[in-house]
Amino acid sequence: MDLVLEKKQTPIKLKILISAVIILMSLSIWAMTRTVGNFKVNTADLEISEVSLKSIRIDVAGYGVIKSRNQRIVTSQVSGTVVSLYKRPGDKVVNSDVILVIDSPSLDQDVSSLKLDIAKQKSEQSVMELESNLMLLERQAKISEMSTNYEKELYKLHAEEKLVESGIVSKLNYINTKLNVESISKRIEIEEAVLVQAQEINKKNLSLKNRYFGELNNQLVILEKRKENLNVVPMMGGELLELKVELGESVDQGQQLAVIGSTKNLIAELRVPQNKADALKVGDVAHIDLRPGQLKGSVTRIEKMVVDGTVLVEVALEEDISGRARPALSIEGTITVDTVDRALVLKRANGIEENSKVELFKVASSGETARKVEVTTGLGSEFEVVLTSGAQEGDLFVLPTGNDFNDKEEIHLHNN
Repeated sequence: MDLVLEKKQTPIKLKILISAVIILMSLSIWAMTRTVGNFKVNTADLEISEVSLKSIRIDVAGYGVIKSRNQRIVTSQVSGTVVSLYKRPGDKVVNSDVILVIDSPSLDQDVSSLKLDIAKQKSEQSVMELESNLMLLERQAKISEMSTNYEKELYKLHAEEKLVESGIVSKLNYINTKLNVESISKRIEIEEAVLVQAQEINKKNLSLKNRYFGELNNQLVILEKRKENLNVVPMMGGELLELKVELGESVDQGQQLAVIGSTKNLIAELRVPQNKADALKVGDVAHIDLRPGQLKGSVTRIEKMVVDGTVLVEVALEEDISGRARPALSIEGTITVDTVDRALVLKRANGIEENSKVELFKVASSGETARKVEVTTGLGSEFEVVLTSGAQEGDLFVLPTGNDFNDKEEIHLHNN
């Protein structure tokens, strides 16, 4: 009887494990060859820059706009609705130009009501003056009549003084006449005092009435002025920088309508990176690129507030640019923070950040290989950056311009 030996099958799990080990070993070998292998690069495909020892102007670059030093906010003097727009941002304006028109029916109604009130008050004032004058005339007529009676009684008293001695006039009648004279005299004094008081009261009433009448007229002048302000004008010449309302929009009294900027006293505002702002100081020289042409200026103000990683720097320009630029013009510029007489510098390229540690490929003296080294950068100019460590004069470095071998530690260079 023959014995049949069955072939044992390798378990499926063991096969999977062996396959995984083989794949991992293959990847490791591939990665090692990628990192330390003989990776060749044609020098014609590289940008190689030499470290030089030279004097360099350290600049901080920024971007921004031309601005007007003299600006004015135009506000609404009335409440109403914007019914017409005659100017848009960027338009030149003079003092008398109408920027927009506001309609205010309530203002028209207020003016009409006030005019009626003034007419009514004026009429009442005329009536009051007539009545006061009439009362004063009546008082004066009464005093005049009493004065006449006083004179008559006084003459009578003088005549009776002689007749009473001869017995023609009784002493009783004489005494009555004398008392009557004294009484009329006192009444005249009282009436004259009343007349003075009446005149004073009349004067004060008219003064109060005139004051009230004057206040109403002042209110009318204000309202009429507001009616004039329905046609909104800039009140200064320059350029319309901002228009803060739209056609048909309702506005309140005091609401901002527009911003006007003078086209004469212009300044530059640059935004520079926050990490470079500490190197700036007031008085630093700035160069503004107007495209075409450049302007020189100096830093006059550095804001403390940081916005989106940038700091605002104000630059006063050394010459009048009103004929060459306008407010809100986009600009670029540089601010010189220092000048280094002997500095190791390298051509600026993408990937080489200022004030940082950077890994670059340094070309060997033989020119056949380039090995990755770490260098430390400082500030720089628009086209160059200062190297503070990791490099010497004459060193050659491969600039990082989109190279695909940055994962290597060393590369081999060839010319074909």
